[in-house]
Amino acid sequence: MLRARSGVRQKAAQDQAKELQRQLTRARQQQDQLLDLRLAGGVDDDLYNRKGIELRDRIAVLKAQLDRVDVTRGQQADHTIKVFELSQSLTKQWLTADYSAKRQILDIVFSNFVLDGVSLCYTMRKPFALLCEGLVVSNSGEGGIRTPETVSRLQHFQCC
Repeated sequence: MLRARSGVRQKAAQDQAKELQRQLTRARQQQDQLLDLRLAGGVDDDLYNRKGIELRDRIAVLKAQLDRVDVTRGQQADHTIKVFELSQSLTKQWLTADYSAKRQILDIVFSNFVLDGVSLCYTMRKPFALLCEGLVVSNSGEGGIRTPETVSRLQHFQCC
């Protein structure tokens, strides 16, 4: 399931990167055409400068968007691997950790704590919040969840 979702996201990111690259190539071609028109005397200085600035700005925006897409793809893959590895060993790490390591684990899993009367309420970060909400049975395989003991261990992730 994780690989399927990751594959869909990667495909979407690749498609977005291709589209941005196509737009960037087109903007550079327009910039070249504008220069050719200027050299041939078909465009005055004012129009050349105005359109040149517009194209330069558009190219800068497209480059920034393309850079973000490339960085995001790598970050998503790294993030997914780290979350998966952490989720596999979180209980063991918690039991053997010192106080500073436990604090780091809490900072990773939770984004906010609020004291509501005598109850401590928390907000979980997205990957862990999904665990708190529970698994969608239709997305969990043919006959639903095949490992009920895994689900029973997640019951300590109760939300306020």
